[in-house]
Amino acid sequence: MTHLDKNINKEFVGVDIAKDKYDVCYNDGSRKIFSNNVTGHKKFIKSLRKSNDFLVTMEPTGGYEQSLIFALQDAGHDVILASGFRVKNYANAMGYIAKNDKIDAQVIHEFSKEMYSKGKLEILMIKSANFRKIERNYSANIKDIS
Repeated sequence: MTHLDKNINKEFVGVDIAKDKYDVCYNDGSRKIFSNNVTGHKKFIKSLRKSNDFLVTMEPTGGYEQSLIFALQDAGHDVILASGFRVKNYANAMGYIAKNDKIDAQVIHEFSKEMYSKGKLEILMIKSANFRKIERNYSANIKDIS
């Protein structure tokens, strides 16, 4: 099965994430804003219909995305972490001049739909709770050393 075949049943969702909130662009073009906290994550996940196969794409934001990634994966959704550099170049190539959170979520949505179908994006590996704990401890220890 090619990436193109996999797209047939996928619904792509673009997320532009920040410290306190994130903007979401759904496959049908609708948009919503959620708080970047446990309550917001639950509301976002609830907004994803259970019968569909969602692929949620976001850019790395220095860690603001981590709790959302884990919540989505725990709920059984696939997540892609797309290069901000590649998304920005895509936006420029597509003629997006204005820049705001709503537009960024739409660009991420379009980018993921286009690039995933071409086999240019990979779904994130799901990390176990133990792995996440080890990773957090390791990061904390590295910060203590520097």
